[in-house]
Amino acid sequence: MRINIRYSGGILLTCMGYKSFIINASEENATAFTKTKVRPQIGEWRRWKEESESLGPFLKGIGAPAIATFFVDAILIKNDLSIQLDENNKLEVTDKTLLGSNVTKVELGAEEVERSTRTGRKKFMLSAFESETDGNDRITVQCRLFQRGPGWYTQQSWIVDSDDILREQMVLKRDQDSDIVVNRAYKRLSGPNQTTNEENSSTAANENQYDKVTKTLITLAGVGSAFIIGCYFNRWRSSSSNND
Repeated sequence: MRINIRYSGGILLTCMGYKSFIINASEENATAFTKTKVRPQIGEWRRWKEESESLGPFLKGIGAPAIATFFVDAILIKNDLSIQLDENNKLEVTDKTLLGSNVTKVELGAEEVERSTRTGRKKFMLSAFESETDGNDRITVQCRLFQRGPGWYTQQSWIVDSDDILREQMVLKRDQDSDIVVNRAYKRLSGPNQTTNEENSSTAANENQYDKVTKTLITLAGVGSAFIIGCYFNRWRSSSSNND
């Protein structure tokens, strides 16, 4: 029996496409194991505020106005993350905030593909790949902002540490300028290591708190300010979304 698999050599080969190899039946089990490997990032997560840095520097780097960077941390009081991967290596990342949800779908390990923002005015190259950091598997979603020129990228990546905390890193790479790096942390709500009933009860209680926070933010910031912030924040989020 012969089995065709696709191989991507990481970030450097992502832009070069993929190669096709033939393996014999004796390697079939090893291949099946790789395909069905359980990534610790898979599951539902909630941002750990005390362990998370402000997104302000990142947003300023991509050109968001001061009003957006001023309110963004308040809006992100509620920030849940869902990371899913199916048997065909289709990665789906759902980022949920008080302003709604943004879904990114991309094939893990495949060559980069061209996407457009929801307005259709901006285009970018989207890809996802795996690497290793200090012995931990890292999943990275990358947007190459080719319309801004060579050397412009955004990268959003995740590893899970020994305490089962999801460590997220947001990186903005700019040609002839220093990188902007923001680190954030998430506690698990569900996934390979299912949470206890006590933790789930705490999650339900927090939902009520977040509903109250939503109303308070709208009252203090005003509908107009919230709308402006949402537009700029979702504009950045949509740069890695499949929804044109």
